[in-house]
Amino acid sequence: MNTQTKKNTQEIQEWIISWLSKELKIEADELDIEEPFVNFNLSSRQTIILTGDLEDWLGFSIEPSVAWEYPTINKLAEFLAAKN
Repeated sequence: MNTQTKKNTQEIQEWIISWLSKELKIEADELDIEEPFVNFNLSSRQTIILTGDLEDWLGFSIEPSVAWEYPTINKLAEFLAAKN
């Protein structure tokens, strides 16, 4: 049984921004939620870690390809909030 609290789009955006900020060693306010992930120069490994960490936080399975299918912070957060 999933005991995780459902997260809304804004909460997911904030989580992704925080994760990217730490991973990329840049200030959170430098990240644009409409900027494509490809522009952040994330490696395939980083993308897989991101989706794995999101799975742990949200409490449900996420395909690693989701970052390519929903290529911005905003689009990914909206998708995950709807799935949540």
